[in-house]
Amino acid sequence: MGSVKTLNMYFDSFGGNVFVANAIVSMLKRYKEDNNVIINAYVDSASASSSSFLMMVADNIYLYENSVVLIHKPMLGANGANADDLRDMIKSLDTMEDNIIIPLYMKHAKEGVTEQTIKDVMKKGDWLSAQETSEIFDVVILSESKQMVAQVEHNKDLINCLKPLPVDKESVVNIENVVDEELELANAKLRLALL
Repeated sequence: MGSVKTLNMYFDSFGGNVFVANAIVSMLKRYKEDNNVIINAYVDSASASSSSFLMMVADNIYLYENSVVLIHKPMLGANGANADDLRDMIKSLDTMEDNIIIPLYMKHAKEGVTEQTIKDVMKKGDWLSAQETSEIFDVVILSESKQMVAQVEHNKDLINCLKPLPVDKESVVNIENVVDEELELANAKLRLALL
């Protein structure tokens, strides 16, 4: 990355694997320390699940008025698990929460916000508006709004287990009814926007 002194990250993510996000956090911290880089995080639309604690590695976090954030307790699947497996999974989940997720959230917690406050919000697992997020974390709300151009892939299992995203029903596009040409156009617009 050469002489880069500011790294801007843009989020529109429903999250993913805790350990992958934690590895990215470690790489960003290392790069930041080795190169004296300022990291900014921008939530263009949504930052959910593991991406919500990944963005906490940034020095500055910016949300738009229509951005949403989801923080929740870590989750694991349990198909075919017995009681001993489930107890081990509970221990693993508690370890992830206490040693990976909470310390990152606390980095940007507002004065007076405790670990227990954040754990209570995580337990509810609700989508937070930009304003609600700013009541818990030190973030800056930008006065403009950003629209998500397109989302071609998503993890249906993850999305189905999360609470519904608070959106204006008139702006929702049912991607299953989009014809190939419209999808190609949306993808082209997305690629242009990323240039």
